[in-house]
Parts: sequence; C-alpha cells; structure tokens
Amino acid sequence: YIQINIGSLNLAANENILQIIDCCEEYEKENRLFKLLEQISSQNDGKTIIFVETKRKVDKIVNVIRRQGWRADGIHGDKSQKDRDYVLNTFRRSTNGILVATDVASRGLGEKYWVHSRIR
Repeated sequence: YIQINIGSLNLAANENILQIIDCCEEYEKENRLFKLLEQISSQNDGKTIIFVETKRKVDKIVNVIRRQGWRADGIHGDKSQKDRDYVLNTFRRSTNGILVATDVASRGLGEKYWVHSRIR
C-alpha cells in the first residue's frame, strides 16, 4: 500500500471530523459530489465543508448544489466580513449544513467556529 501524508505528521485531526478524499477526473466530480451529499444528508447530523480552488468555483458549486435541492452557502475572499460571519453562523447552527470555501477563506475560519459544532 501507499501512505500519503497531508500536512504535518505531528498534528492530529479532530476525531469527530470525517475527511473524504476522492480522486477522480474533472468530468466525474459533479456526480461524485452528489452521491456523497446524498449519503451525508441521510445522516441525522452531517455537516459538509467543500474546499475548492477559486472564488468563482465556490459560487458555481454553491449554485449547482442549490439547484439539486440542498441548502448551501459559500465563503471566499471577495465576500464582506459581514457576509462571511452570517454564513459561518448559519452553518454552525444548522444540523446538515453545506459550506463551500476556498482554502484562503478556510485559513481565516479559526477554531472558534468549529469548537461547538459536531461535524461527522
């Protein structure tokens, strides 16, 4: 087998967070995303964070997810701080929230937003 390390070996991820890494071709991503969202939405308390590369991709994926009937919000560097705070607070209070974010936006999330959320 092959071991792949992402990040530091000295850090441990929160045990309540399930990370799914799905390697696929670009044309397969949307269908695989919907299958994962269906699986997650069947659970009682399953929050989802989707990290994407660009601000434009955040907006595109949020729109695609909403068209399929799920509630989703996105954050990225072009959103105002007021909008980001609103989205994060909504996500924190929801039981099955979907948040789409750029990695740049994720760096500013801070531990305070996740401490009280059970993400699994």
